[in-house]
Amino acid sequence: MKEFLESFNTLALIVYLTCMLVFISITNNPIVQIIFFVSLCLLIFFADKKTFINALIVSAFIGIPIMIINPIVNSRGATVLLRLSEVPALGDIKITLECLAFALVLMLKLVNTVLMFIFFNLCAEPDKIFNLMAIAAPRSAITAALTAKMIPNMVESTKRIAEIQMTRGAQLKSKNLIKKVTTGWRFIKILLFLNLEGSLQTAEALESKGYGASKRRKHYDERFRVRDFLIAFSGIMVVFMVILKYSRDILAFKFFPRLGFFINGRIGAYIILGLLPILIGLPVILGWGVNKCRFLKRII
Repeated sequence: MKEFLESFNTLALIVYLTCMLVFISITNNPIVQIIFFVSLCLLIFFADKKTFINALIVSAFIGIPIMIINPIVNSRGATVLLRLSEVPALGDIKITLECLAFALVLMLKLVNTVLMFIFFNLCAEPDKIFNLMAIAAPRSAITAALTAKMIPNMVESTKRIAEIQMTRGAQLKSKNLIKKVTTGWRFIKILLFLNLEGSLQTAEALESKGYGASKRRKHYDERFRVRDFLIAFSGIMVVFMVILKYSRDILAFKFFPRLGFFINGRIGAYIILGLLPILIGLPVILGWGVNKCRFLKRII
């Protein structure tokens, strides 16, 4: 499945990601946000099970503080569930049902945004992203590529410098403050000189290859296929759900002073809620269809 997801056109993935993020940021309906969360979890699960476990851990670290802090700080709402005695610097605290629902939506919005980027990271290769970025902004692309490369190089250089300094008798974990400062200063100087030397070598390599002297060449020939049009279309359709007035009325939700109806009684609400998981999970649905059906594999 992961190989199929990596076969998507990078521009189509960016359109899909952007549209989904727009929908996440605008929609306040808890049911819709929950559907989005479940759909994204399934996407990541089918793409990479190990990443799915890590994504759940990250979601817990992000979501739990929001669910705890927001109802304590925000006391709006008419349906009081719990009253706490006066707390220093906060005063009387009342936890309301409306604040819990509002905190849930805030949590899901943030978690869904993070999960969306995790899924995008599984599908898109960094080299292809930089290659696409270089079409519009070549200098920014090369700067971003070198910055991304610099961070792991610095980590590796730091390990090697520490090992060399320890073999020479340097006490990196000394309790003496003066020794710590002296050793740390030497450490920083060596790391700085190594990075400066590396930047000069990179500049010489770029100059020797004639970077910027002629029209840039494409390292990846990414063509739009049927699968790319489909996921881009699914993202655009999700955005239309927010833009169209009919859909906005259905997906609208009121928190204060009392909670509104989670789902509008009209048939359109159920149609939208039924289409939403399909549009979000379309990349995995296409991957499943290609693996099961030879005809789909040919046309998609």
